[in-house]
Amino acid sequence: MARPLRVQIRDGWYHVMSRGIERRVIFRDKRDRRHYLEILEESVDRFNLRVHAYVLMDNHYHLLLQTPAANLSRSMQWINQSYSAWFNARHNRIGPLFHGRFKAVPVEGGAWVVALSEYIHLNPIRTKEHGLGKQERKAEGLGLKKPSAEEVRKRRNHLRTYPWSSYRACAGYESVPEWLTMVDIWRRSKGRNGYRESVETLVSQGVDEGWLNGFRNRFAIGSEKFREDLKNLIGEPGREETGKAVFRQRATFEEIVSALEELRGESWPNLLARHGDWSRAMAIRLSRRLSGMTLQEIGERLNGTDYAAVSAMDRRFARKLSRSKELKKEEARLLRILNVEM
Repeated sequence: MARPLRVQIRDGWYHVMSRGIERRVIFRDKRDRRHYLEILEESVDRFNLRVHAYVLMDNHYHLLLQTPAANLSRSMQWINQSYSAWFNARHNRIGPLFHGRFKAVPVEGGAWVVALSEYIHLNPIRTKEHGLGKQERKAEGLGLKKPSAEEVRKRRNHLRTYPWSSYRACAGYESVPEWLTMVDIWRRSKGRNGYRESVETLVSQGVDEGWLNGFRNRFAIGSEKFREDLKNLIGEPGREETGKAVFRQRATFEEIVSALEELRGESWPNLLARHGDWSRAMAIRLSRRLSGMTLQEIGERLNGTDYAAVSAMDRRFARKLSRSKELKKEEARLLRILNVEM
């Protein structure tokens, strides 16, 4: 699971991925997928994001994003939380939809952006159905097996007709929606025709597992100098952080609230309005220990609660927590969603 971003880069490029909890399906039908894309479109205006590529699979998604406002954490928190709340309401379910926080890997830009977009767009054919399960990919990558002409035809046809990725727009098979940015990829690929030729050549040659691994479990995607510069900026990643984005402070009040909404399956106003609910006290506890906020600042976020009352609630909840195994489990679940330690 990726650690939260501690530092975010203005105009930074990121490979972002979220997977369903326990690898469960997060898109059950066309309406789910359309609504996620509606949320993604809204995020472009709301957060000034640039979406360069995407693919929606059954139990996960990939995005290639650029952040002119250096606000990736806030943007992705809003996207995932908005979709989770809608999905739960539509399918009459409660609880987390995604496996913890999103994973975000910094990308250098330039040719790396094109290569990453190809990796994203090829997701729909990297399946057993298309002869590209893990073992089959390994065999093709080692040259022990070459795809037949019929396999190549089926893979190419599926790639061209798959409706839930940006490939069709990027390769010129359909018009580009206004919220999707193609110019950077096209500029580095000799236009849409050059991009289409590059991707479909990869399909006909078979999928190289070594090439795929260049985009998996990486601390960053780019040249050695780019990765070294990032390490100098944020410090050498520990063993447990390898392949993880480590770019941000521990948790903001908004992220704690979002985690509570995800865990409880309800909106923050509803949780606050419920008499005797522990969500308010948990938000105080985590905010004091993870966000660096003062009692007064926390009180201001809680509809102007006096700082002395905030302190008293925190003390009472600490005693209650020490006696309740169930509350300790809920706190542990929240920390896993936030991906922090306390």
